[in-house]
Parts: sequence; structure tokens; C-alpha cells
Amino acid sequence: MDLVHGIGAANLVQEWLTGESLWSQYENSMCGRYAITAAPIDLRSLFGTSNPLVNFDPNYNAAPTQALPVVRLHPKDGTRHLDLLQWGLVPSWADPANRGPQPTNARAETLLEKPMFRNPFQRGQRCLVPMNAFYEWKKLGNVKQPYAFALRGREPFAVAGLWEWKKLAGNEVLRSFTVITGKPNELVQDVHDRMPMILPESAWSTWLGEIPNAMPDSVLKTLPAELMQVWKVDVKVGSVKNNSPDLLDPLPE
Repeated sequence: MDLVHGIGAANLVQEWLTGESLWSQYENSMCGRYAITAAPIDLRSLFGTSNPLVNFDPNYNAAPTQALPVVRLHPKDGTRHLDLLQWGLVPSWADPANRGPQPTNARAETLLEKPMFRNPFQRGQRCLVPMNAFYEWKKLGNVKQPYAFALRGREPFAVAGLWEWKKLAGNEVLRSFTVITGKPNELVQDVHDRMPMILPESAWSTWLGEIPNAMPDSVLKTLPAELMQVWKVDVKVGSVKNNSPDLLDPLPE
């Protein structure tokens, strides 16, 4: 079923679960692409994960439905794990034959209002999504110009996320995640009215649930613009077929 023919019934479900229509998800998705280029061993050191190292290649054009690195507390032993999860949240109660909307983003302001997001949030299924940069587009004349946003030092950073698990046929388990967005800072707002909720290292334990009686939603704050940088990149980042280091190269002014 294509998007146009499936939009009618699915739209009602999507609006109830997430507060956003399918049209807004597909036309105005925020943080729909990002780059994660840090090596697995470096991420393990940065986040202090304890599970066996998961190998993955640098990804300069991470996109929805891909398996991407996520840091979460393992539900059995409570230690930090670095795992590969699918980008696009699939709730545990979704129909295995028709998983419905798989939102890549969740709004920080309404996390506790939407069942799809409230449930994993309250169960402690909060995670950190490592990134080196994220992309966003701005219409300049007849061209949608992509921009890359990163920290000043271009070091990897962590974005707040939620994760879920879903049993599939044959005892297979699908683990998925979504990225939390909020109000933009002055640097991002010139390009888009939302931005990922980047968490400083001091907030990681609170968000993950390692600190008893802490309020995890209290750390969902917009990162100051002075800690970030932005630059134009080539329009070829718009195709998931392109995935090479030059996607992060600045365009000449």
C-alpha cells in the first residue's frame, strides 16, 4: 500500500499516538538524517558501555529504518549497553503484520501525552543516540539547501531518545528507537523550528535512569547555540544512496 492510499486510516492512528499527522511526518520530519562516524570502540569508551563490542561502519547519512548505534540500560543487568536498533519506533503492542507509523522523532513537550512515547518513557526505556552531526534543510529559492550541525569541536554527542521492543514471528525481537526533539537554539532556528535534544554528559545518568528519584524530563533542554557550529553541505546528502565522508565537507561560500 502506498502512502497516498494508506493515509486515510493510518492518519487517525498516527494523530492519536503521536499528535502528528502522516503528512507532517513525511513532509516536515526534523532530524531525519544524521552522521555517526565515531568508531565503536571510541563510543564504548565515551559512554562506558559493558557489553561485547558491536561492530558497525561509519555512517555519514544515517536514515530511518536503518540499524544504528544506541546506548541504553540493559533491562536485565542495568548496565550500559551499546546496541544496534532500528530507527523508527515500533511499540510492543503493534500488529506484527502491519506495524503502522514508525515515528523517527518525538516531541519533548508532549512525551507524557502520547501513549506511543509515554509508555517507554515511564518504563525507563530511555536511551542516548550518538551522533557526530545532524542534517537539516532550508529552502533557498528553488533549492532545498542541506546544512550540517555539530558541536564546536566536531566530537560525538548524545541525543535523548526512547527505545522499544517488539516480538515478531519466529521469536525474533525487533528493537527500535526514536529521537526526541525540542525548541531550536538561535543557530538552528534559522533553518528549522525543531532540533534534537542534545544532552551534556552530566545529564546522561539522569536520562538513562541511573540516579534514583531523579526527574529525567528535567534534562530535556535546548543546547546553547555557542556550543555548536553549522555549515552548508552538498545536496547529495538528500539521497540515502550516498554515504561517504565528503557528505560532511563544507560547501565553499
